[in-house]
Amino acid sequence: MIFRPKITVYITNYNYGQFLRQAIESVLMQSFKDFELLISDDGSTDRTLAICKEYADKNSRIKIFRQKEKLGEHHNKSFLVHQASGAYFKLLDQDDYLEGEDFLEN
Repeated sequence: MIFRPKITVYITNYNYGQFLRQAIESVLMQSFKDFELLISDDGSTDRTLAICKEYADKNSRIKIFRQKEKLGEHHNKSFLVHQASGAYFKLLDQDDYLEGEDFLEN
């Protein structure tokens, strides 16, 4: 059976590892659980990939993509939209977070 979540939350990132934990945690703490979280790293040189793998190893709803060549913000976001399987999308910028546990319910 293929997992088809209601919402795809996606984060693109380039060297914003210092903000990723807060962004990822804000998604995982949501009371609405029918989501997938896609993260695309655009070739960061900081700890971004290690942080993402740490979370993905613990939660199967998180999928990580590492770009082999730098795509730039627009193309990286477009890439993730094409990877999404949710009926709805929520872009979460790399230095942002979802406020409140019921954000995805609204």
